[in-house]
Amino acid sequence: MQGGCRSRNETRRRTVLTIAHLSASPTDTTRVVLQLSPAQIVDLHCLIEGYDDLAVLRTLDAAAGLVEILVSPGSEKEFEGLRQALCREGLPTTRVEEET
Repeated sequence: MQGGCRSRNETRRRTVLTIAHLSASPTDTTRVVLQLSPAQIVDLHCLIEGYDDLAVLRTLDAAAGLVEILVSPGSEKEFEGLRQALCREGLPTTRVEEET
């Protein structure tokens, strides 16, 4: 697909492949759990995917809108800036927990 986000099936396949490679959360990442509208999970996934090596998103509970973000080392400030900008632009998220 040119110039756009991947389809839901392509995103799901890619996420499954990513999860398969991450048997456990890497110890050098920052784990952030966010809650957002379930309908916006794919949007957030596509936006994060557009930032190479920024983070990996995993859906914990789609119905509840819970996602886990594994933020790359040294990218915490950039991720938080992106998250806040997205909140201002209509994709609000709430931090549920964070682990470093």
